[in-house]
Amino acid sequence: MQKSSSIAVLMPSYNPGEGIHVTLDSLRAQSVPFKLFVVDDGSPAKPDYRHLLQGFDYHLIELPNNVGVNEVRNPGLVQILREGFEYVALIDCGDAMTPSRLMLQKKYLDENPDIDIVGSWIEMNYEETGRKFEIHWPTDSDGITRGLWVNMSVTHPALTLRRRVFETIGLYTGSFEAAEDYDFLRRAMKAGCRFHNMSEKLLIKYETKDSISWRKRRVQLKSRLRIQWRYRNLTNPLCVAGLIKTAAILMVPDRLAPSLKAVIGQR
Repeated sequence: MQKSSSIAVLMPSYNPGEGIHVTLDSLRAQSVPFKLFVVDDGSPAKPDYRHLLQGFDYHLIELPNNVGVNEVRNPGLVQILREGFEYVALIDCGDAMTPSRLMLQKKYLDENPDIDIVGSWIEMNYEETGRKFEIHWPTDSDGITRGLWVNMSVTHPALTLRRRVFETIGLYTGSFEAAEDYDFLRRAMKAGCRFHNMSEKLLIKYETKDSISWRKRRVQLKSRLRIQWRYRNLTNPLCVAGLIKTAAILMVPDRLAPSLKAVIGQR
């Protein structure tokens, strides 16, 4: 097919509410062309997508049943790969891209063919507490890889990936509830994929009481611990540190989690 863009933007959606306007407004402000792929995960309260998406080059997939956060992106990825897009930019419904995000990440991947996955620094906003702070991840591939032994060292919805990543390691799996992103990145790391985080804020992430990391915090942490054990190398001190850190965070009361994230970059 003839495409006007090499970038596909993938956004899952479930009962999106007003947050979808924040995301779509940020997409309208992008400075390079793209095609938007929206996967609605069987929302009971489904918006009028065709009205919301007017003006976009888009493909809407409406799942008849709720499959959950782990695998909701997969139908969109199948279609993106079928249509031949080179880059896949991720975004979560309710978050916002800065206007230059797609342009800067595409330019970086164009100029650095050895890099497979590019992310960025981010701003976190907590609706319940009003707390706001930035997370400055390591920027080089070795630093990101070292960080992944311990925890997340990228922000999943800030990533743009080459299609070859999915062709090499496959799609998301349902094996680790609420931690599909960490499992995916650990598989990418094991396959030798190279990472980079741009040293500027390209995503504004909004956390609410309905966010997965709030609603399923303990489930997510238990899944992360299982992932760390699956990909373990007990001769690596970072692996051991990651196991200990995740187990320790599990003991932190939920009410203290936002403050903990601000201090240690916990996702």
